[in-house]
Amino acid sequence: MSRNSAVWEFFEVSAVDKSKAKCKLCNSLLSRGGKGTSSYNTSNLIKHLDKAHSEQWATVKLSRAERTQPLTSASSVQPGITAAFDALTPWIFDDERSRRLHRVIGEMIAIDNESFNVVHRTGLCGVTIKLSNYYLSNNALKGFAIISVFFLSEIGVIE
Repeated sequence: MSRNSAVWEFFEVSAVDKSKAKCKLCNSLLSRGGKGTSSYNTSNLIKHLDKAHSEQWATVKLSRAERTQPLTSASSVQPGITAAFDALTPWIFDDERSRRLHRVIGEMIAIDNESFNVVHRTGLCGVTIKLSNYYLSNNALKGFAIISVFFLSEIGVIE
């Protein structure tokens, strides 16, 4: 029987009772779940590793993820010419992508109890550039008045 789970680096099936697995780190004997071989699972073993050996378990999970990560995404498809040009076009102020960033900026202002003037500060401008060159290059954040009106209308304070 093939055991692909990283869990088996820490466990071995009990020679006495096949429904149990023995932890190689602390010798605990744990149930493999289920009533028969077809229903055995690793849930209890994973819970044990999470609680009793979290550092070792995290290291193995990370190294295994790095080893098994594909070089390219299976779903990667070359974009068509229209999509390629759209990706290079700066967003207009009312573009859905711009609106999502307007909303996030507005929420940050509200949550942090900031003045709407924060949109002119170098730090926030730098963050928005990193988020999307297409947002700031075309919108230049349009000033706090427009952002504030947009956000206040989005959350229903003004119409």
